[in-house]
Amino acid sequence: MRTRILVCLVTAFAPIMLWAQATGSHFDGTWTTTMACDASEHMPAYQWTFQSRIANGVLHAQHGEEHGPGYLVIDGTINGDGSAKLHAKGTVQAGKAGLVTAMKGNKYYYNI
Repeated sequence: MRTRILVCLVTAFAPIMLWAQATGSHFDGTWTTTMACDASEHMPAYQWTFQSRIANGVLHAQHGEEHGPGYLVIDGTINGDGSAKLHAKGTVQAGKAGLVTAMKGNKYYYNI
């Protein structure tokens, strides 16, 4: 039996919502990831939708081309109960991003 699972991870920067088709209690499979943030004085609003993959309880998600503007990669472990310890890193897409970094092209990272 396939069930639809929603995992919402809240960071200091934006909520990340992961939708997946999961079988039983396993989270392995391909997920559609949506990451969105409202506009602020430091950066414009944005919404990214990209594919993620969980294999053997390890998540890997990537938006954009490696090291290019707007690049984001999320990696980490998904526990059996759905909790996760994830790490995000990327490159600023445009303008300045407040507390994260000041200019397009600068690198950033954070834990989720």
